Amino acid sequence: MTTTNGARQARGGSAASFSLEDSAAVSESIKTSAVAVTQSLDALLMVQESDPRERRRRAVARSRQALDLLDEMKLALIAGESIGPALARLETAAAALREQTGEPGLDSVIDAIDLRVAVELAKRGRTVQR
Repeated sequence: MTTTNGARQARGGSAASFSLEDSAAVSESIKTSAVAVTQSLDALLMVQESDPRERRRRAVARSRQALDLLDEMKLALIAGESIGPALARLETAAAALREQTGEPGLDSVIDAIDLRVAVELAKRGRTVQR
């Protein structure tokens, strides 16, 4: 007779002890699976990083985020509110802004955004961490 947890019961009704017969093989299988998953993820990330469309998409997204944060700072200043939170997020965004896309036109726009971000941070005594 088998219980719901897979342990066999003796005819007298008491449960027999449960043990894995080949725990070393199971352990090795788990390690091998984990390595295979890690290698697959690394390969996928490498392909994404080498794809020019993916680099462009990421660069455009980071640039838009930086512009949105500059806008948020401007609106906070106009409203007389604190710009501290937006400034902290702008510092974080500025550190990730500098990936080159390989497209001269887009790279020059990103350079202009990066310069504007650096100027705003410098006006407030902060620097871009790269």
